[in-house]
Amino acid sequence: MKSIYKYVSQLANSQRRLIDKLAKEKEYSGTQGKVIHYLFANRTETIYQKNIEEVFGLRASTATELVSSLEKKGVLKRVPSKKDARFREIILTEKAETLKQDVF
Repeated sequence: MKSIYKYVSQLANSQRRLIDKLAKEKEYSGTQGKVIHYLFANRTETIYQKNIEEVFGLRASTATELVSSLEKKGVLKRVPSKKDARFREIILTEKAETLKQDVF
């Protein structure tokens, strides 16, 4: 009998491969597409990098690299938080609107 962990791992891997395959022709990776989708889906909330780390189970350095790459592509930007100047909110740009259909 196979362990449930093996099934979960296989499912996660096949999902990642499918998302990467769908994003192959796009200007963003599968993981970047998932983050863009998350930002659209939670557009009414204030999102910080810490939220992305928690939702996607990423280390801080990985999340920083991911957010920075999307910022360089012009898909999102980090702006000082209105609530706490120590933090920077992550918001989608106009360019992200052109990707909305793809990520949904």
